[in-house]
Amino acid sequence: MSLSFSSEQSSNLSTTCTNANIIPCLPKSFTKFFSTKYISPGLKSDPSKPDWSVCQKAWWAVIKRFYDRYNKDPNDVPMRLALEMRITGGSSVNLAPQYGNTHGTCSIEILTPQNVNRKEWREFTQEITDLWTNLKDDDGEPIHPFKNDDGLLVHTRPHWAKEWEGLTVHGQPIKDYLRENACKEQIKLFRSGLADVAKSGGYAIEDADNMFSTDLSRDMFSTDILFD
Repeated sequence: MSLSFSSEQSSNLSTTCTNANIIPCLPKSFTKFFSTKYISPGLKSDPSKPDWSVCQKAWWAVIKRFYDRYNKDPNDVPMRLALEMRITGGSSVNLAPQYGNTHGTCSIEILTPQNVNRKEWREFTQEITDLWTNLKDDDGEPIHPFKNDDGLLVHTRPHWAKEWEGLTVHGQPIKDYLRENACKEQIKLFRSGLADVAKSGGYAIEDADNMFSTDLSRDMFSTDILFD
């Protein structure tokens, strides 16, 4: 899934749901971004082909929610810029939100100016997160997570570079959701790779952490994750 967040967080990460990645159309200093990436499962009638109805459901969920709020109160307009979508392939990069997306990735982003009330924006982004992470197929069954062709359990994920901190997924803080579910194995692969690079260079991974890490990266990619 792909989500857009406030200016404070646009310098950190963004949320991505299966099959979607959104690229902001304005400088981050002027815009709040929330982006989620959705992984497309295979069609039930032909699992070798992607089910693009997932992207349609995610797209129209935002539009419906926007107008549900607006029709109750014309002044309630937290999303005041574009709703954007991009279709991309999968990725073999360990931490990429597209990782394991056999049938491609749909990234959707919502944007709004910095002068929009932060509380209203946060409420709206949480509502959209809830909608995107609870999509159902035509039989009423949850779409995500699902197993891809390689047996990997694939979840809706945020775009790392956008705003997503502070949200919850199924009642779980999003950082915990990413560490314990959506990106658990990917984070282990990432840290293991960093450890190998450090070893080959004659230094410890802790040295790299001390030099290059941020509060967020230490929180998300702690060395302890390798040994849980």
